[in-house]
Amino acid sequence: MKLYINLYSLRYIDEKGKKTTVQTALSKTPILKTIALTLPKNQQRVARTAYVDIRSTSGWLPIRNNLVYGPTNKDASRHIHEKVHVSAISVKEQPPPEGIAPVEWVLLTNLTATDAFEAEEKVN
Repeated sequence: MKLYINLYSLRYIDEKGKKTTVQTALSKTPILKTIALTLPKNQQRVARTAYVDIRSTSGWLPIRNNLVYGPTNKDASRHIHEKVHVSAISVKEQPPPEGIAPVEWVLLTNLTATDAFEAEEKVN
């Protein structure tokens, strides 16, 4: 099963035995590649090309959920995993046009993204 999650909120990831936010972990990684993305026109913007930096890291994402596991998390028969291994891919426009907010998002996936090719494949 392919898993893609667009990261809107602050999430923690276990990276090399240390708990940190996904955003902090990504900020410490080098830029893998810069690519051009064509942004179509929508209600807030005109069509344009954005040049974005791609970064990637991986770690373990806790998936405890009271709706699935119950508030006490004791029913082992309902557990799928305590955590899932994910790749986190950051896309950030550098630099954005003057007066325009940069294009930026973080994608979490259970697919590997260890190099520039794999990360770009998930972004596209």
